[in-house]
Formats: sequence, structure tokens, C-alpha cells
Amino acid sequence: MRISKVTFVFGLFIIISAAFMGQVGRFISEKLGKPYFELLIGILFLLSAVGLILYLKRTALGKIRLLIFIGVFIAGSLFAWHLDILVERMHLLLYGLLGWLAIRDTLRKKKGIVKASIFSALFILAISIVDEAFQWWLPYRVGDTRDVVFNEVGGLWGMSLFLISKVDWRGK
Repeated sequence: MRISKVTFVFGLFIIISAAFMGQVGRFISEKLGKPYFELLIGILFLLSAVGLILYLKRTALGKIRLLIFIGVFIAGSLFAWHLDILVERMHLLLYGLLGWLAIRDTLRKKKGIVKASIFSALFILAISIVDEAFQWWLPYRVGDTRDVVFNEVGGLWGMSLFLISKVDWRGK
């Protein structure tokens, strides 16, 4: 099983961005104010939802799968929105996209859903651990094992959305 270069580079971006995204977030928050910064993150979630709606229109899911997809998307969005730290909300989106890309890549090799899911989940976990270890060494960031769990949840959320939308569960 292989991860594409795009997915790998995106994972590296998540890790490397730990060095500067905190400052970017603080800068935006200071210039706009915290309420507007939260609004900006809300707009990013809405743009994600619009992108998913456009994607769903192309895939022509059945009614049941569409309802499941929407339910899982809303559940993940509500989970993210209830996180106290704004950066964690963004991490859920980032790791959700990483999960989507990882499972997409691994399923291309036709090795089976279970193997692809395990490999993808381990890839997300590895990126998350390296990300948090890197943050631990940065003087202005804090690496936290709880963040590894939240990141993995985000990755599993993205994987779930992909599997709901793409996998034929009827066994044909």
C-alpha cells in the first residue's frame, strides 16, 4: 500500500506548519478580534460543507448513504465546534482531509477495506505523533498526547466520510 506524494506532502505541511501557524492564528485573532477569528473558522467549515455538497452532487449517492454521510459530517462538525481551542477545530478539518486522502490512496491498490483502513489510520497516527513531538520541542508550542487522539479522531472522520461516499458495501 502506498500513500501518494500529495498526501505525504500534505502530512508534512501539517507537521511543519506547527512552527508558524500559531503565530499566524494569533496575528489574525489580534487584528480581527477573537469573535471574527471564530467567524473565519466557521466560514472555513462552511466552505468545506459547500465543497462536500458539490462533491456529493457528482457522486449521486443513494438516499440512505447520503443521509449517513450528512449525519457523520454534521456529527464531526459539531464535535469540532464544541472544542474550546480554535486551533483544535482547524486540526479536525486538516486531519479529516488527511484521512480522506490517505484512505483514497490506499484503496486504489485494491488490498481490501480493512487493510487499507488500518494502514491509513496508522499513517495518520504517525503524522500526528510526529506533529505533537515537533510541537513539544518548539519553545512557543505545547505538544500534548490528547491532541494525538483528537487528530486521530479527525483522520478517522475523514476516512469514514470517504468510505461512506465511495465504497460499494453490497459486495458486487
